[in-house]
Amino acid sequence: MESKIVVIDENKDGSIDDMEVKKAEMTSRHRDGVWRLFGRLTDTISVFTYQGFVFYVQLEVYRNQSICEEGNGCKLEPPKNSMMVWLYIEIYCFYLYLASTIFYIAYHQLVSGVCCKK
Repeated sequence: MESKIVVIDENKDGSIDDMEVKKAEMTSRHRDGVWRLFGRLTDTISVFTYQGFVFYVQLEVYRNQSICEEGNGCKLEPPKNSMMVWLYIEIYCFYLYLASTIFYIAYHQLVSGVCCKK
């Protein structure tokens, strides 16, 4: 979505100064900068909180669902109720999301390194 910039301040001969255009663009782009910054900060905090909870749940699932035998090592037992199934699904989805993010960033880094920018 592009916004139109209207510059009212004109020189005596009717022309518009480059500095005025740049100033108007900056004002338009950053007019709600504090709220954007606050929004990005809360988004970042929510992402790290989500990651922390997923890691905590994963640790608790491992502690409660693992069976350790001498000589065989440890393995996870299958989920016994629907809550554990949803926790497994949440953990797997988190790692799929993480892997897709890594592939997306790697793809764009490769494309921007090989292809010319417009």
